[in-house]
Amino acid sequence: MRTQYITDPTFQQRFFARMTRAPSGCLEWQGCKDGCGYGLIRIGGKNHRVHRVAWQIAHGAIPDGLNVLHHCDNPTCSDAINEGHLFLGTAADNAHDRDRKGRDGDLHGEKNGSAKLTETDVLEIRRIYVPGSHEFGQLALARRFRVHQAQIWRVLHREAWQHV
Repeated sequence: MRTQYITDPTFQQRFFARMTRAPSGCLEWQGCKDGCGYGLIRIGGKNHRVHRVAWQIAHGAIPDGLNVLHHCDNPTCSDAINEGHLFLGTAADNAHDRDRKGRDGDLHGEKNGSAKLTETDVLEIRRIYVPGSHEFGQLALARRFRVHQAQIWRVLHREAWQHV
C-alpha cells in the first residue's frame, strides 16, 4: 500500500470517521466487510483489511512475515492504539492464539454456520431411513429435510456427521 495514504491527515480523518466505539471497547469499522467480518477499504484500486491499515497509521509498516492479530477476537475491531485489541504476530502465533482461546477450527456439524441439518435431524434420518422406500428413502428424506439427496447418502454412510 502506498504510504502517502497512510500519512495523509485527510485520509486518516475520513478513515476514522467510519468507526464507532463499541461497548466492548473495540473501535469497530462501519463500512464494507469481507465474508469473515473483517473491515475492507479500497485504497489505490485495491482492497485492504482495515485493521492492517489502522496498525500502519498508528505504528508504521508491518514487517514482512508478520500479521496483525486480534486479542479481542472481533474482526471489525481496528483499535491499533489500545493494546488489548491488536498485536503483531506470525501465522504460528495466530494458530496458537486461536487454540488457546478454544477456537480450534472444529467446524463440524452444527458448529458449521453453513450446516442445514442438526444432530437431531441426522439421528432421525438414520432412524427412519428405509432403502428403496418412496416415503422414507433417500430422495424422500432429502425433500423432507431440504437438502440434496447426496447429503442424505453421506449422512447414512457416515461420510458426513461422523461424530453423531
